[in-house]
Amino acid sequence: MKNKKRRDVENFLLIVILTVMLISLVSAVGISTDYHDKNPVKLAPGETKEIVFGRLQNAEEKDISIKIELIDGSEIATITNQNLDSFVVPAGTRNTEINLRVSAPEEAAEGTESKITIKYTELTSSEGEGMIGFTESKTTSIPVLIQTPEKPKISIALWIIITAIIVLIILTAYLIIKKKK
Repeated sequence: MKNKKRRDVENFLLIVILTVMLISLVSAVGISTDYHDKNPVKLAPGETKEIVFGRLQNAEEKDISIKIELIDGSEIATITNQNLDSFVVPAGTRNTEINLRVSAPEEAAEGTESKITIKYTELTSSEGEGMIGFTESKTTSIPVLIQTPEKPKISIALWIIITAIIVLIILTAYLIIKKKK
């Protein structure tokens, strides 16, 4: 009796594990992004920047339509792509871009952090009779950091080169003046 219960529990766990593993195979659309917690979008107060929020990937053999929604950060960002209610990700592509225009308010304090979150929902149509179509939605976020741009720093090597050139010019001018006398 104990062995049968144990086998039933093991079979149940095996089915759960296999189901969880297969769930990742169901998703046909993925997204990759250049921005993340360690690499936020950096803007100066009042600055506007066009960025690629993410790149959609479609490993399927047919085009997939998705709905794209800006759910967080609408005060600083606007999606610039067209047809957001039925955005098409072509079959076999890895680089279908979601483009944003991000603007920092003039009065934004340095060090202010915001977040932009986009939700994309796969619009799956049922094919055939009696089939159930499931839609999957995912959200992706990127941070936005307000900071004054750093002034470019001149390296020590560049200072040495500039100083050497100035010394050479002065030395050459001195020698030319001395030769004329």
